[in-house]
Amino acid sequence: MTEHAPSDREPEVERLLRALRRTAGFRLFTVAVDDPHGAEELLSAVAASGAVVHRVHFDHSMQLSLESHGALLTERLLAPLIDPARIPLNASIVALDLANALPRDEPVWLWLFERLNERRNVVTATVRRPLLLLASNTTLHWFAGSSPDFWSVVSAHFDCAPAGEATVHPPTPRGAVSAREVGALLREAAALEESSRQHAGAHPEARAAQMLEAFERRAAAAEAMPGDPTLRDEAVRSAIEASESALQADQPDRALVAMERAAPLASAADGALRARAWRALAHLHDVRGDTTRAQRYRDRAEALAEPPTTAAPTAGECAVRREAPTPNGAYRREACVARPALEKKVAERLWEQRQPTALVGAHGCGKSWLLDRALDGRTTAGRRVHVDLDALPRAPR
Repeated sequence: MTEHAPSDREPEVERLLRALRRTAGFRLFTVAVDDPHGAEELLSAVAASGAVVHRVHFDHSMQLSLESHGALLTERLLAPLIDPARIPLNASIVALDLANALPRDEPVWLWLFERLNERRNVVTATVRRPLLLLASNTTLHWFAGSSPDFWSVVSAHFDCAPAGEATVHPPTPRGAVSAREVGALLREAAALEESSRQHAGAHPEARAAQMLEAFERRAAAAEAMPGDPTLRDEAVRSAIEASESALQADQPDRALVAMERAAPLASAADGALRARAWRALAHLHDVRGDTTRAQRYRDRAEALAEPPTTAAPTAGECAVRREAPTPNGAYRREACVARPALEKKVAERLWEQRQPTALVGAHGCGKSWLLDRALDGRTTAGRRVHVDLDALPRAPR
């Protein structure tokens, strides 16, 4: 019997259950719920259908901050998705329940979603069964923006909020901007930056908010045009300025979220701008008390600032600097490769130990010049004689 597509009147829960029954292996489903109670009711309906649900959640009521709760959120919400030992063998579905995420904690959730995006391949390989992401539509917008790669593999979206509430359609991933929209984004960013200057000093919170919004637009423009270095560098500079404004407004978490989003763009920037971005990240991690990460970024910045070492020229560089020798031509002194250890050993045997020494090598390999360099400055005229044995007459056989 052919099964028709569900109508708009069919409850979203039934659609979800039908999709779960048809799913084998990993698939990501996003489910919009209104609150934690709605998430519990939904998971109860899934369990009543015969599925064994492994629920991953973080039960809290306090306001979150990266400094106080970053490691705890990683342990409670991310680690269970990347450690096979923490998923029961009999579980047929894994549910990541974020229904209690609140708008006041947006920077923390953005940070967590970015970490989830970084480990998306590990998550898919570890879960190996349907993964439900239960959250409000607002939180799903955060997820789409901070985990664009993970969002791109969403198989279906289900809006299970109570009837009568405004339905928010699945968000467009951050960075999914057409080239023709780039100009509008850049104009908006410039307007926000100009407006932010009016709040300098007097209203740091307003200035930070506008600078962060401007960075979001410049980052989206740079991601839409990845081959444009000007857009990339402007986005990185915007992130640095926005993070500085956020710090002045006592918002280190929002500053860190902006800089970590800009990090992939900074990795492709020129050395000076990249070093500036790494120093900004080092300072932000210092503010959070994460000295390990701070030192890691500081080392990267210092490595970019180090002057180039004076290494010996390569063969290719030598070929550019001087004329190549002609075939079977004389082996010039400037072409001789310095071998200090061997030169010192030869000089000690001949000059100090006064021992006979044999240098063995193919014709034209630099034996004579090695001897010349070894004794350079140690002999005076009349005390060094070169004898070409090949010039001696050979005895007839």
